[in-house]
Amino acid sequence: MADMPMTRHVGIPVAGAEICLEDVPYKHYSTRDTPCTRGEILTRSGHVFKGYYKQPELTNEVLDAAGWFHTGDIGQWNPDGTLMVIDRKKNICKLSQGEYVSPERVEGVYGQSPFVAQVFVLGDSFQNYLEDLRQLALAAKLLPFERAHKLRLHAEQFTPENGLATPTFKPKRFELIKYFSDVIDDMYAEQSKL
Repeated sequence: MADMPMTRHVGIPVAGAEICLEDVPYKHYSTRDTPCTRGEILTRSGHVFKGYYKQPELTNEVLDAAGWFHTGDIGQWNPDGTLMVIDRKKNICKLSQGEYVSPERVEGVYGQSPFVAQVFVLGDSFQNYLEDLRQLALAAKLLPFERAHKLRLHAEQFTPENGLATPTFKPKRFELIKYFSDVIDDMYAEQSKL
């Protein structure tokens, strides 16, 4: 383990801890994925907490009848036996400052603009070049870390026909991330140059 590089993974399981992955079909993560299995990370051991204090409903959401703790993290088993956290089960973004943001909440606010037919939010912080969206964010009392910092306008709507929306026209986040991967990479590259 001493010579194992500690980048991009959380290491190997400690003695006495059981870890398994569970399929997350709506995000296209499967324990049958190759070459690396992927899914929600579940763990159980004597070291895992027994539940939330006086909150049985919340406890039942994360601890199942067999004692498995559902972490909400999406993991991938690497060929060397290490586990890598690659995503979250819920659509929550953790920003570099440590704050958590719900993309759906931000999308809902910006989607109220008459200039926006659909919106897809991923990741970072807000530049004041679209005053209408800034005013919507302020009126909705979005916290500074919940506001969009980089925006790109896209002329084509997300539809079931182009594979970017469900039949009920809800954005398909996994497909949108793939579709806009070059744009997203460019946005983060611009940010790193600042």
